Amino acid sequence: MKLESVTFIGRAVDHSVPLTARMLDRRDFDGIRLLARGHHGHRSKYLHLDVGARPAAVHAEVVRHVQAVTDKPLCIHAPDAACARAALGAFDAGRCHGQAPMLDSISETRMGMLGCYWDQPFLPVFDLSDHVEHGGAEINRTACEVYRTACELHQAAATFGFDNRLMVFAPGFAPIGADATGTLSRSLEAMRRIRDDRRFAGAHIMANLCALTRQLPAEGVDKPRVRHLLECAFLTRALPLGLDLVVGSRDARYELLAEGHPALQCLDEALAMRGYDVMIRVFEFAEGNGHPT
Repeated sequence: MKLESVTFIGRAVDHSVPLTARMLDRRDFDGIRLLARGHHGHRSKYLHLDVGARPAAVHAEVVRHVQAVTDKPLCIHAPDAACARAALGAFDAGRCHGQAPMLDSISETRMGMLGCYWDQPFLPVFDLSDHVEHGGAEINRTACEVYRTACELHQAAATFGFDNRLMVFAPGFAPIGADATGTLSRSLEAMRRIRDDRRFAGAHIMANLCALTRQLPAEGVDKPRVRHLLECAFLTRALPLGLDLVVGSRDARYELLAEGHPALQCLDEALAMRGYDVMIRVFEFAEGNGHPT
């Protein structure tokens, strides 16, 4: 597998970033425009917008302001149907050469979001982190449950009229430094099952690399370098399993790592661990490979 097979989605607006969160809280849309403009000339094909749990009107305003400074299509994360409808209603396909946006994240508990398609066509991004059981949401804790949820959502999307080539599946995972329950291992195995199931032929698998490395040692290490190495390690393992859409940092120069690379060793060992052993292993890697120069 080569990185040329991956479509990169630039993380333009992410409410989990403190500075961006302050911009959103203050309705600093000039700042939001600067964030989006910073992706001009970079390799990302889409821009990812995650405004978080804020009013629907804010979701719409962010879409308008971002589209005012870029012609790249958007990947819009919406927490519910109301926010999705507002954001899609503000989206102008004419500003990105007629390309449809992606709508992230549709799940079994948020299937009503599919109805927004009739107002503005989109590519659905299906969140595989939970499923409906006994009338409520239940977290998927095994690869089998993630895969089963993907099958249910695939069937629903096909019934709705979506072609496989328009479907995106996002297994999701916890940050590697806090993955005590093996969500990363679960997600990689689910990717393999989706890849091997001919019913999903042509469908896409997406991962947010920025979520992978959110919880690392706060001091004493070069965090950007450690993040980069661990994200590259994940790409090296996930691309052969069907990963072809990646939400990533604007300036990251991703690469596939050679077998035996310390970051790959760290990832492989962490995948086999549970509990605090995962955090200890990741922090050991960070301390040994991320010292500021």
